[in-house]
Amino acid sequence: METNTFTGTKSSEEREYEILHRKTARRAAAEGIVLLKNEGGILPIPLEKKIALYGAGAGKTIKGGTGSGDVNERYSVSIYQGLKEAGYTITTEDWLMAYEEEFDRRRKEWKQAIWKKTEEEASLFDAYVSIPFLYPAGEMPKKTDGDTAIYVLSRVAGEGCDRYDKKGDYYLTEEEARLLSEICSLYENVVLLLNTGGVVDLSFLDEYKNIRGLIQVSQPGCEGGNALADVISGKVSPSGKLTGTWALHYGDYPNSATFSHNNKNVSVEKYEEGIFVGYRYFDSFEVPVRFGFGFGLSYTEFKIETIGMKHYDLGTDHAEIGLDIAVTNTGNRGGREVVQVYVSCPQGKMKKEYRRLVGFAKTKSLEAGERQQFEIRFPVYAMSSYDESVPGWVLEQGIYGIFVGSSLESSSFAASVKMQDDFVMVKTQNICPLKQELTELNAPVELMEARRGQWMKDAEHKPDIFLGAKDMVCRNMVYGTESEKISEKAKEFVNTLTQEQLIRLAAGEVVGDADSGNLGAAGFSVPGSAAQTCGCAKEKGLSYIVLADGPAGLRLQQTYFVKDGKIVPEPFEKSIERGFLCRDYKEPEGEKYYQYATAFPVGTLLAQTWDTEILKEVGEAVAEEMQEF
Repeated sequence: METNTFTGTKSSEEREYEILHRKTARRAAAEGIVLLKNEGGILPIPLEKKIALYGAGAGKTIKGGTGSGDVNERYSVSIYQGLKEAGYTITTEDWLMAYEEEFDRRRKEWKQAIWKKTEEEASLFDAYVSIPFLYPAGEMPKKTDGDTAIYVLSRVAGEGCDRYDKKGDYYLTEEEARLLSEICSLYENVVLLLNTGGVVDLSFLDEYKNIRGLIQVSQPGCEGGNALADVISGKVSPSGKLTGTWALHYGDYPNSATFSHNNKNVSVEKYEEGIFVGYRYFDSFEVPVRFGFGFGLSYTEFKIETIGMKHYDLGTDHAEIGLDIAVTNTGNRGGREVVQVYVSCPQGKMKKEYRRLVGFAKTKSLEAGERQQFEIRFPVYAMSSYDESVPGWVLEQGIYGIFVGSSLESSSFAASVKMQDDFVMVKTQNICPLKQELTELNAPVELMEARRGQWMKDAEHKPDIFLGAKDMVCRNMVYGTESEKISEKAKEFVNTLTQEQLIRLAAGEVVGDADSGNLGAAGFSVPGSAAQTCGCAKEKGLSYIVLADGPAGLRLQQTYFVKDGKIVPEPFEKSIERGFLCRDYKEPEGEKYYQYATAFPVGTLLAQTWDTEILKEVGEAVAEEMQEF
């Protein structure tokens, strides 16, 4: 119920939480960077080697997404800065300086385009998200004395604008293709870095054979350049694994013809893939891929062994299967490995994918020759499938094959669970019937059964567990009883509020133009925050709540001003792109406050760590900054 409390500080000096959280962001980024290709051991690169650095993301590294995904951090470390700070000699600084000048010119043109669209029809935010900034390719390179060339391919991604199947987005532009071709003709050893928010076309790898190294950097947050340098130098052995499938061709994705703009209909999207989304499609239909789900290389090698299997808590609604796993570092460098567990379900009357991920664990850092043993547990429920006719989650009778490995492709049959009866694990209700006909992909049952038959021959020689209905407990989900979970105290309080108060509490506090709604940067007690609930019931003891919308950290204004004991209102533009889109901005009168938040890696990269502990640390760091502000 505090009032007149101004967030941040009056000093612009870096604070302790920033320093600590940047270390967390750096470690998380390094853990989630994925090494996809390392031909001839081109990586890591010794510090005494010279690097010829090119590409949009070299000096203008994209740290995160646009819109809500943006964070107005104090500063970000580019890949160029990170490599320089690590001690590398960069031989292309003239090229990088020329690129920066071109970049700044294009950014001004982009700003003018947004302003023009705002004048014609759209709000500034709608114009901003609908006109993504296209990074220029840069001038044609000249040969330097660099030992290795590094090219950074970048793509902007964020809310409000779908990806496009065209040059400049999924495909290289003609300028980028010429630049990359020239680099490959000038340098024998080339490393490609992908500073992209999602999948891009990599078919040119088949043409340029001297691209011997490939790294998925993703959008790595404010410490991305330092994290990338840690991986390039070998200070950190890469241990990230992909969480998406990189197809050989765009048309290989099952919804490629109908997605978004591709069928000229952006109003209706039919999810006709059904359960066959991502790796479940490519694996079940045996469609070749360039880089598969869970894939990622290291600077060392590992051996994974499945030692045994146990069951836990049978006869309860939280029964589990546990696998005893041993991982040995068989290489000559330290590193971490991710062990992934997949289940292949019986192909009965329900549609099922060939394999699904049910569990995983990441080792500690293992030195050469070191071995670690641990258990990976997963719920029996993870093996069930949804049957609309029941309706509910059902374990069908049959053999459930368990596969263990360092990726989906490399995983091999290791154990089995043999279900002796059909059993409904969770009984539900179909409360969302289809409003129109939907034709979903049919499962390639015969193909999958043939593959299952190959490993089922060995089922008797692998660890197994027999389960039946006697070991299971059915949970019955009853909808419409949620109000019973609300305390009587809360109900009594709500009954004291007027209809006007209830409406305002539901809608939130709208600041300024009521037509703009409670979106973007409508929080008034913490400038730049996404929104704020209404304080209309403060006199009854219900305070307002400030809301953050940043999935990679808090998107707040870097600075704001206080005059006569009140925060000076500033335009929405101040809260995005560090105020770059503001027109004729002048600092208002008043006392200046500073509120710097940390830009963490985007969710895709955090997922690529496969490390629940680092995710917890990032979450705690964001929570600490929420508490701070």
